[in-house]
Amino acid sequence: MKILVFTFSRADYGLIRWVVSELQKEYTTRLYVGGTHLSGLWGKTIEQIVSDGMDIAGTMDYLLSELTPEGITSSMGVGLLKISAIFKTEKPDFVIIVGDRWEMFLPTIAAVIFNTPIIHYYAGEVLPGRFEMTIDHQIRFAITAASHIFWVTTCEYAEVVSRTGQEDWRIHVIGTSGLENLLRAKNYSKKEILKELGIDLEKPSLIVTFHPPTLRNQKDIKKQILYLLKALDSFPDFQVIFTKPNAEYGTQAILDEIHRFISKRKNTFLMDSLGKYYSSFLRYCRAMIGNSSSGILEAPSFGIPIVNIGERQQGRLIPDSVICSGYRTREIMDSLKKALFDQSYIQSLKRAKNPYGDGKASLYALKAMKSIQALDRNRILQKILDFELRKNEWSVYL
Repeated sequence: MKILVFTFSRADYGLIRWVVSELQKEYTTRLYVGGTHLSGLWGKTIEQIVSDGMDIAGTMDYLLSELTPEGITSSMGVGLLKISAIFKTEKPDFVIIVGDRWEMFLPTIAAVIFNTPIIHYYAGEVLPGRFEMTIDHQIRFAITAASHIFWVTTCEYAEVVSRTGQEDWRIHVIGTSGLENLLRAKNYSKKEILKELGIDLEKPSLIVTFHPPTLRNQKDIKKQILYLLKALDSFPDFQVIFTKPNAEYGTQAILDEIHRFISKRKNTFLMDSLGKYYSSFLRYCRAMIGNSSSGILEAPSFGIPIVNIGERQQGRLIPDSVICSGYRTREIMDSLKKALFDQSYIQSLKRAKNPYGDGKASLYALKAMKSIQALDRNRILQKILDFELRKNEWSVYL
């Protein structure tokens, strides 16, 4: 049996790495790499994939330089041409689609046209009555509508998928593999990080990742990053390490302001990607700030204070250990003060439980794949709308 998997950025690679490694032990699992992985502007992270020992079936260089709506849709057109050629050559039995990024639309469209069963991992990650201020929310549910099997991270999200009309026997609860990726990563010492990256983590440090809420206009995004930078400037004793936002509309406005901030402030860095060092930074930094999904899904397992800003993650199940803040400077400052100096809160992190799993998602994915393999192909492809909730039909591995 042949399984096709695509990765387009450091974000989705971290979510699928160990699942691919586990599946490759039993199935022909073909990994194609494209998007920002191939770009020097985002750290050329394909080198990290190679150093991890992953078997790469091929690459797709489709990403155009402009991160405007016109540039992104043009990139999608180029990417779809290249991915359709991959489907024609590979003739896969299944394709695994990860998450909600716009790039994931491309193999989804190709799979529908080539009549290939789709497994959607990280389906359903918006709670009822909530919303995200990104196009990712819309893309995630469009992918779910086209998919046939659903790997979800929590039972809450399994219910969301079921209520979109998907039959419950198609749902498998396996947790987040992003957590597994971080827990299994090598822990680099502070001396090693200083030698390799030139960042001294003996100094009190903050890690900051701020992505554009893509349903906002450019003017709002610029205001939001300026609020954040002003709040960070109120903590001059802390070293600040920024990681680059994703390649999407609004990213350039954020990067422009970060570059200005760095030019005026000492002990401030912008990293294309922390890559293999990321989990070590989570262990050594005093707090994580921004609106990255990693702060919701994985970072809570490291006992690090997390300040989640704004609406980008609003639709997700938020762990109790995460401090949610508005965009305004005063709100961010107050949240940071709690994260850095509230000893009662800091001690509570030692007891905090991550609702997104136990770090064994790749093993559960393999078990799920074996059960899926036993199903009749026509039954998988012939979907029936079913809005009745039948939790007893889910496969729950956690």
